[in-house]
Amino acid sequence: MAAIEDLSSVLLNFRSQLQWSQISAQDIWHQVFKKPTFLQLHWVYFILTCLISSLFFHLFSTTSISYVNSIFMVIGAMTQTGLNTVNMSDLNSFQQSLIVILSMIGNPIVVSIIVIHVRKRAFQKRLKIKRGEEEKRYHTSLTMSISSSIMANHDDHSGGRVRNGFVLGVQNGVQNVVELIFKSNKLKDNQHVDRNAQFHGLSLEERECVHCVEYKAVKLLGYMVIAYYVTWQFLGFIVLGAYLSFNYTEAISLNGFNPWWLGISLAIGAFNNSGISLLNASVIPFCDSSYILLNMSLLMLAGNTAFPIFLRWILRQMLNFIPDTENYKDWRETLSFILKFPRRVYTNLFSSEQTWCLLALLIFFNAFDWTVFQVFNRYSSEVNNMATKSILIDGFFQTVSMRSSGFIVIPIASLFIGLQTLYVLMMYISAFPITITMRSSNVYEERSLGIYARELHNPDNLEKTESNPGLPMRRRDRFYFVQEQVRRQLSHDLWFLVIGALVIISTESSNFNRDPRTFSIFNIIFEIVSAYGCVGFSVGLPGKTYSFCGAWHSFSRLVLCAIMLRGRHRGLPVDIDKAIQLPGDNMDFAEEQDHQIRAITSMKGHL
Repeated sequence: MAAIEDLSSVLLNFRSQLQWSQISAQDIWHQVFKKPTFLQLHWVYFILTCLISSLFFHLFSTTSISYVNSIFMVIGAMTQTGLNTVNMSDLNSFQQSLIVILSMIGNPIVVSIIVIHVRKRAFQKRLKIKRGEEEKRYHTSLTMSISSSIMANHDDHSGGRVRNGFVLGVQNGVQNVVELIFKSNKLKDNQHVDRNAQFHGLSLEERECVHCVEYKAVKLLGYMVIAYYVTWQFLGFIVLGAYLSFNYTEAISLNGFNPWWLGISLAIGAFNNSGISLLNASVIPFCDSSYILLNMSLLMLAGNTAFPIFLRWILRQMLNFIPDTENYKDWRETLSFILKFPRRVYTNLFSSEQTWCLLALLIFFNAFDWTVFQVFNRYSSEVNNMATKSILIDGFFQTVSMRSSGFIVIPIASLFIGLQTLYVLMMYISAFPITITMRSSNVYEERSLGIYARELHNPDNLEKTESNPGLPMRRRDRFYFVQEQVRRQLSHDLWFLVIGALVIISTESSNFNRDPRTFSIFNIIFEIVSAYGCVGFSVGLPGKTYSFCGAWHSFSRLVLCAIMLRGRHRGLPVDIDKAIQLPGDNMDFAEEQDHQIRAITSMKGHL
């Protein structure tokens, strides 16, 4: 009981420091609930952008495209779904350019760049305010001086700039605090670092030093992610555009396209996972080109599921190549902080262990789907007529595309029905690997599900806990948390999918009665799941090159638009995610509170 009282006193002491800094719990409450949430802002961003873009798309149309088709095409591009109710070749240059731009600004990487920029500005504002407060305390001598290790920098009187990311102290003070945190994390003694990179037991001054390092980390990531986003697509432009201009000039010119423009659209469509191809036949004309398919596969991986893997690898290589000297100590400190505590600074960057797990899942799913493709398509006459090399490469490309962009190299309708059924499942779970990894590397299990892991402070406690089945281990807690997240995701998805499918199937009953083979329930469900997973695979229509939904009634297409928007917003980080939270004392207090609850839970488990 004495230990519990000591922990309670720590929390009360931290809260009193908050009151000393003139920030009350009531002020925190009002600040939190007066501001719109990240999910609300995300919805507003997508809806307003789609509505405004659809007006331009419709008004500048040179052909008879209805407004329903206009808004469908815009939403399909913005959500990276890529389903099209009209042929891309029927669009004019402005409409094609608008579709390409929308597929770029709707990319999760672009959204994350916006989040980074907003957080960076919030850090700058906070550090500026804290700097002003410290200078005021110093000059008026109204309060005690802060510790010498984090004494305010009085040389810069600009009042509006943050020099090297520091506000409350000189560089040595910040480095001392960061080294203390690194040491605690390395030794696993939980003195200052809990699971999911939660810091505790730090004074207000030490926390401000942490905010300084977080500011530098966010600032560096802002440049890194932008460079990553631009570089990959620029290389894709060059690689695909040059190859098409040298090898497919005549064939592409017959379709009325410039090879470089087609290469640019394919690179953007692959990296942004929109599946947009100016050719009506998607990438089927390139089914024998290993060069194009493999490069597009790499772009699809780099822009989607493998993005966290590539980004962490780049940051790790930067840390390895930067000299370990005094001149570069600030750089190495920032990179080390990002790699050790990635989910404090970025939504799509994970710890080493979780990144390896994500890589293993990526390899497993792709290998499994590619193997099934090779086995099942022995029953497909169209695939069997292809060369062995083409079957292997096309199978790999379609496997990668199935959970991301939706490019089609072999018509879906010609594939074995068992493989089509597998595609439905894989398209639905396409967002699960990154979503579960994201939520298992932050505070979701505690702040969302109320699952607080018991902290084990020494090997003796570990042995006692293992021998007692009534006390769940941390790994069991984590596995239980993943199960709970999957259940919640299913409950979040299924009711909307069932209602959407029921409405669309009922609306398309007249088409079903007219042509039950083409408008079968399976084909409709395939299209719905493809839209919800933001993939863009379609069984197509006989004699047509646009998506199957292009033959639906207008009301069904509008319902599918809602499904695409809903699917794009699943798996997003919520407000408890530290990587999207703005710096503030409420966030610091929550960390101390979580630590106290976790520690009390651990003590009760050992009694």
